[in-house]
Amino acid sequence: MFTHINPLNKPTATVEILIIVIVAYILGYVTHWMVSLLVGGDAFDIEDEEVSFEPDDLQAIVGVTSKIEQILNEHDIYTYEDLAAKKKKELKQILDRSGARYRAHNPTPWISQALLAKNGDWDALARLQSRLRKKK
Repeated sequence: MFTHINPLNKPTATVEILIIVIVAYILGYVTHWMVSLLVGGDAFDIEDEEVSFEPDDLQAIVGVTSKIEQILNEHDIYTYEDLAAKKKKELKQILDRSGARYRAHNPTPWISQALLAKNGDWDALARLQSRLRKKK
C-alpha cells in the first residue's frame, strides 16, 4: 500500500538515520580538529581574542569640538579614515539630527583635513588649518 513512500519496504529507517548522525558528528569533530591545527589554538573561540582599537583625536580637526567628536563617535566615526570616508551630506544629516545648535556647522573642511591626517601629511594639514582659522 505505501510502497511509493518506502520503496525498500522497510518498516523504519532508524538504523540508517543513526548512522548518518554518527558520521556527521565524526566529520564535524575531525573538521574542527583540522582547522584548529591549521589556525592554531581553538579557531572557533573568538571570545578570547581582544581587538585593540585606538581612536584618533578628532578634535585636532578645526571645527570639531568635544561635543561634535562625541556625536561623531555615536555614529561610528572614530578615526580620521572614518571621517574622510564620509560625504558632506552624511555629516550634515548627523549634525542636523543632533539639534539646532549643530546645524550651523559646516563639515566640508573636516573631510579634507581628515584625509590629510589619515595620509600623515601633517605639513599640508597645518597650512590648511591655518587658512581655516584665518577665515573665522
